[in-house]
Amino acid sequence: DGGIRRGARGGGSARLWFWATVLATGELYGGFMTFAPEWLSGSPSLDTGNWMYLWVYLVFFNTLWVWFPLWVLYEAYRNINGAFAKASEGTVSKVKKAV
Repeated sequence: DGGIRRGARGGGSARLWFWATVLATGELYGGFMTFAPEWLSGSPSLDTGNWMYLWVYLVFFNTLWVWFPLWVLYEAYRNINGAFAKASEGTVSKVKKAV
């Protein structure tokens, strides 16, 4: 079907989860480097007096840029960990057959 399936195994899947991890980590780092200095300096450039700017724009929409990369990292961990588990099972069964 051409789409990305959850838990799909194959040559493309390994590259997918590696690059998804790289991009998600870069997104989290970029978000931190954008907003941490602003918050540490007392937010002089952010209009935090208006509840809509603070809670809708700043908090809600920017937390999406945190939760989605965290979710991608979680899925990547599950898929990469599953691949290592499957590879180690194959290695153990080959050793047992040789003995």
